[in-house]
Amino acid sequence: MDNDLIYGFLGGIVGGICVNILTFHYTRRIETKEKAKDSQKEGQKRIIDKLKEIKFTFENYLSSDRIRYKEMKNECFIFSNQLTNILSQTVNDISDETSEDLQKLSLELDKLGDYSVTMDDDFSENCEFIIICRSIIRDAEKIMIDVDNY
Repeated sequence: MDNDLIYGFLGGIVGGICVNILTFHYTRRIETKEKAKDSQKEGQKRIIDKLKEIKFTFENYLSSDRIRYKEMKNECFIFSNQLTNILSQTVNDISDETSEDLQKLSLELDKLGDYSVTMDDDFSENCEFIIICRSIIRDAEKIMIDVDNY
């Protein structure tokens, strides 16, 4: 009878230890998943914020009375580098298709930065530059929707 009491006591201690170990590992796994999810949301937020900034900047430049091509071209290089940097840090936070779209947008920005626009009133060059800018704005809006829905 004394042995049964000792075995029961020791069994309770061992069982309690096992339950605590399992609970610890379970909560750790949940915390790890939550951290990964939070990290993914933060990465997506960074991408969306940068795309909103690109869209807002281009819309402001295009809506002004006189388009400042040189400033826009400088902004294109800056935005292209920033998108590439963000993309390399958040590659697992978005789908592969969205990642490819972001890479294409970064390349478009880089190409637009290299686009040669004379400062005179060459209507065809100005129109083509503006069309490319509008295309970048549409692409940024599309990517924001894709990232938000992922």
